[in-house]
Amino acid sequence: MKIVIAVVFILLNITNYSARGQDNPQSFLHRLSITPRAGFSFSKLLNAQTPSRCDECTFEQKSLKDVNYDIVLEVNVAIRWSVISGYSTVTKGTEAEYELLVVNETYFENKKTIVTVKNSYNVLPLWVRYRYTVDKFDFFADAGFYYAFLKNSQLNFRYTDFSGYWGSFDRTANAGYDSETNMYSTNASDYGWMVGLGLEFVITPALGIQFNPQVSVGLQKLDRVNSNRVIRSPNDLRDLWVEDYFGVSSNSRNVVFSLNFGLRYKF
Repeated sequence: MKIVIAVVFILLNITNYSARGQDNPQSFLHRLSITPRAGFSFSKLLNAQTPSRCDECTFEQKSLKDVNYDIVLEVNVAIRWSVISGYSTVTKGTEAEYELLVVNETYFENKKTIVTVKNSYNVLPLWVRYRYTVDKFDFFADAGFYYAFLKNSQLNFRYTDFSGYWGSFDRTANAGYDSETNMYSTNASDYGWMVGLGLEFVITPALGIQFNPQVSVGLQKLDRVNSNRVIRSPNDLRDLWVEDYFGVSSNSRNVVFSLNFGLRYKF
């Protein structure tokens, strides 16, 4: 409820300020549109590979797919321009894999480390939109920022070792916090910029169907505890451990591509 009140307060102040320069300004309600949306998100991490974790390994990153829902409030501030905010829930993260493969006539080594990151956020966006109308179609472009609050963090680390004739073992550990420091390992917030393009089919002056692809890029690193520090064994310098974000780099940042579908209603 506090989030909704804050969003409405921001939009009210913006639109009241813009109305001062108009001779016959519309009421706030008549300039307001509300759009429930649903869509698909595909997220990865920027700078995901940890330096020095495995110099001889190949590294691959797969998109984390999710379904997202949000509510968007849009207020017209000029003929083609509007200011938009709202509320959404988004899961961001990735599935990353390190693989070491060594094969020769007498020796076989295959090791895999799979790291799955799933961080769920409450997101408050604020962006501007420019519209261009052709018949019953509105084409628009978006640009702005977002701020997100972490709801839940799920981190999964799986290590598999197939070496020679010694068989294999799997070890899975869920870790949402750092047991040594007793601190939550994921930053409690995320913020960054976002851009998008879109198309709206206008059914009536008060109703329209929207398609709105968007990209958001985080500026906040995920790890609040570690910084990719390399720890080497005093007995064997080749034996090392990297303090990173449970297998991916401590400098990892969120990047999300989303496909959103909405039904806009103008009061």
